[in-house]
Amino acid sequence: MDSFMENITHKVSATDIIKANGMADAMELESKRETIQMFETQMKRVDSVLSDIKEVNDRSLEGINRTVDESLAKIEQIKESSDNTEVINSSMDSLSERLTTMRKEMEEYMHADHVRIYRNVQAAFSEELTKQLEEIKNNTKKKGPVLPLVIVTLCISVINLAAMVLHILGIF
Repeated sequence: MDSFMENITHKVSATDIIKANGMADAMELESKRETIQMFETQMKRVDSVLSDIKEVNDRSLEGINRTVDESLAKIEQIKESSDNTEVINSSMDSLSERLTTMRKEMEEYMHADHVRIYRNVQAAFSEELTKQLEEIKNNTKKKGPVLPLVIVTLCISVINLAAMVLHILGIF
């Protein structure tokens, strides 16, 4: 039995154990770097989608403003070109109704478009989040107590991102 212990002692030295621990730490650090890089890539994708949403909003608002300006110009033109107040009043009423209808249609369109974009972003983010969680779960099975911390951090990040998107869309 003593010779067996001596063989083990000679085969595994403290230096070997330190090297093994150092290699394990390096592998863990590389895994964390990959996870951070993956999150940075996802954040860039979210930023891109948010930029697209802003562009759609800007274009929609430009369309609404142009329509309002055109309608007001037509009202002014009718006022200037006609002396008959009844014609002016009826024209103004019809233009006002038309303007109100157009504004409601534009608001409904913008709302539907925002909902569609939000759902697309949400679906893409959920899909990617599922993939990342699976990958993290596979990577952290060996790491033990780090997994719950990673999952909690990831959930908080997702909630924060969802709140930002809702805030940008004016829903929250």
